[in-house]
Amino acid sequence: MLATLSLIACSTPDAERLVVFAASSLANPLAELAVRWEAQNPRIELVQVFDGSNRLRTQLEHGAPAEVFISADALQMEMALEAGLVVDPVPLAGNLLVVAIAPGNPGGIEGLADLGRPGVKVAMAGPDVPVGRYARQALALASSDDLPARVEANILSQETSAGQVLARVRLGAADAGLVYASDAAGLDTLALHGVQALYTLALVPGASPAAAAWRESTLGAHEIFASHGFEVP
Repeated sequence: MLATLSLIACSTPDAERLVVFAASSLANPLAELAVRWEAQNPRIELVQVFDGSNRLRTQLEHGAPAEVFISADALQMEMALEAGLVVDPVPLAGNLLVVAIAPGNPGGIEGLADLGRPGVKVAMAGPDVPVGRYARQALALASSDDLPARVEANILSQETSAGQVLARVRLGAADAGLVYASDAAGLDTLALHGVQALYTLALVPGASPAAAAWRESTLGAHEIFASHGFEVP
């Protein structure tokens, strides 16, 4: 939270500022949207903070000055809504789960069962992080044996965001990682069926007109989300 507050505090003091908290897996489409938004709204400074949805919700609870919250799953949004941190959440986009394989496939991953093979290094987010919770649900649906437990034993560490999982895979620190399909561009993947992530967007109570305008612009940008591998609700 201190890092987030420092980022916001270092922004230009004279500009009207709009702070958006968003799940880390949305970084690419929202970066593209930011270019269009800033060109159309030069007097508004847009600050986008990306992290795991659970961590962002916790920062909101501690008073972080965001006006928009986008969660990667319904659970974190429901918790924020029940706590009075946000109002009127609406669907933004969907995403699928995949197993992303490290470049060169050093772990010899050919199927889901290989994730439970001794010695295979698996990257996964913690169970409180949306992508980690989705991944565990998908593994349970995909197997009737003890595969989920064997995969859990191969996890290097409980990452705090989808971005951290992906970084381990791309750098070769992990043989494979369970991430969103939209994150896995350029990597070989295995599909995980039966689970779909749903992103929801909400404003904080008393959000500015700029936040409301950004919300409408983002909800209408279906083509940008689709171009980055997201599904449009």
